[in-house]
Order: sequence, then C-alpha cells, then structure tokens
Amino acid sequence: MREHDWCPWWDEPKRAEFVAAMGHALLGHNIGPYEIDPDAGTVAIASTQTVYDLEAAARRCAGEPSDQWRDLLHVNIDWLEDRETAQQRRSAAFAELEVFSRATTMAEATRDLRVKIVPVVDLPAIEPVARWLPYGLAAALVVDEGAAATFVDRRHAAGWGRPNMAPSEGGAAFAWSVGWLNTLCEPEPRHNPSEDLVASHDVYTGGSYATTLALDVDEHLYPNSVGTVVAIPAAGTVLALHVCSNDRDLPRSLGAMAAESYARHRGAEAPVSPHLMWSTADQPLSELARISENAVQVDVPAEVVGLMGSGTEEPELAAAYQGLEL
Repeated sequence: MREHDWCPWWDEPKRAEFVAAMGHALLGHNIGPYEIDPDAGTVAIASTQTVYDLEAAARRCAGEPSDQWRDLLHVNIDWLEDRETAQQRRSAAFAELEVFSRATTMAEATRDLRVKIVPVVDLPAIEPVARWLPYGLAAALVVDEGAAATFVDRRHAAGWGRPNMAPSEGGAAFAWSVGWLNTLCEPEPRHNPSEDLVASHDVYTGGSYATTLALDVDEHLYPNSVGTVVAIPAAGTVLALHVCSNDRDLPRSLGAMAAESYARHRGAEAPVSPHLMWSTADQPLSELARISENAVQVDVPAEVVGLMGSGTEEPELAAAYQGLEL
C-alpha cells in the first residue's frame, strides 16, 4: 500500500488526531511499549511482537465524532487486525475484483459505471475510485450489475480510456467522468412532499443512485438558491432545503429537516447518514449538523448564520435543534 492509503478519507490533521486517539486507547490497556507508524498505518506491540493494522479501526471511526474516538477505540480494541490477516483480506478483495475485471470488457464496464454514495465503513478493502464526503461518507465508483454493484479499484481502472488518450486523461479520471455522466442519466428521482406538513424541505426518492443527486443538488434543483442543506438518510433518499438570503424561518426549517432525516435513517433498511450537510456551487457538501439519538451537534458555517439576517446568531439556531424530540 502506498503511504497514507490506509485512510484516504482524512486529511493530515484528522489522521494525526486518529493516531493520537489510538495511542490513548492502547495506554488504557496497559500493553506496554508500542510504536505507531502513521505512514504505514500500523502499530507494533513489543510484548507480543505483533504488528497490527489500523485500517479497519479507522474505517469504523470515519463516521463517528472525533471527540469520541478515544472511548470507542478503548472499548473496541479488537477492531485492530494483525497485519498478516489484514493483508490477506485486502489481497482476497482485490483478487475477487480481478476475476470480475477479466470477465468484463471495458465496453461493458464503461456502460455500467455509476457513482454511488455509501458509508466508508461499507467499502471493501481495496483502493476505491472515490471522493470523500463529510461524516464518513464516500462517493465511490461502481460497476452496476443490476441486483448488485461492484466497487472499482483504482488499479483496475488504470488502463481504461480511449485510444490515444493522454495518461492524465485516462485511468481513474476517465472512469469517474463516465460513471458520473451515466449516473446523471439515471431516471430522475421522484419529488415527494415532506412527511412534516409544515416543513420547507423537499424529499427526493428513487433507485440506489438517487442519493448521488446530493453531489450536484445546487446545479440541478434550485440554481438560484444561495445554498442547499442536504441529508442522505437512506439509500435512494435525499432531503434538500434550498436556502435564500434573509430566511428568518431557517432555524425552524432546519429543525424539521433534522427530525425527519433522523426518523428516516432510523427506520431505513439501507441507512446512509442522518446528518445535515451544507452545499454551495463553490463548495459542495461540508459539515453542518451531526444528529445522534439524544442530541444535535451544530457546526454552522458562518455564511449560513449570515443568511438568516442581522440579529440572528448561532445560539438561536442551536436552540432550534436542541428542542427536537429525536
């Protein structure tokens, strides 16, 4: 594995935060001397002369708040895999895709490429062609097989492209662009009214790729809005609240949307994420509000607070969330 490939969904500061949390968890188990290699994604335990792999634990932490990582890792120290087992698991996942790759022509793969939003923890142990989203989500390239979808490994996509295409234009970049266009050509999701009769947000439902609408929600839904609040509570479901400037009802609207997103996520057969994200044309999908069973952790971007007009401060928005009965 190349450097840092064990957790590509995190930037350098977040990766360092995870490594520190793992160190604290190990100290709590009194295992004696250990050494974490943040580049290789391993921890070596001197007392047992064993090297453990950090990838599986990092995947499980990807969708959780970073201030909870220490406790999660301490309680679930068995998330660590010994290096040999982890390497065998990755090799098996790649070999399975290798068989699929040989049995599938490039024309077939190109026709069936799609982009699908999934939790990072659901990705196989490969090097996926993916874009990393907030709250432990990934927009990953897959080959649609009707009843199932096979994730595309970056190494398999390396040779894809048209004849005479420059290397920088082929491979994973080419596969992603084809998959994105194919996904946009999927049947348009159905526009449904919210289950909350006084809510302002829209609900879109459709096939398993309808959630990918969230990546392009500003362009394809309300081009004139200043931004959109987005939630993907379940596979095939997107909630979207299109925000205009000086929206004095925004705290109430966001509260209703948070409640519905949580309810849909909790009752879904294929849950994705209950959390709310903020999207603009210049900066798609950043963190807005993390929703849990008993509380809502608000991280409101300054531009969202400004949209509610002068005199409306972030505590007012937080209060709207805290009043929810989740």
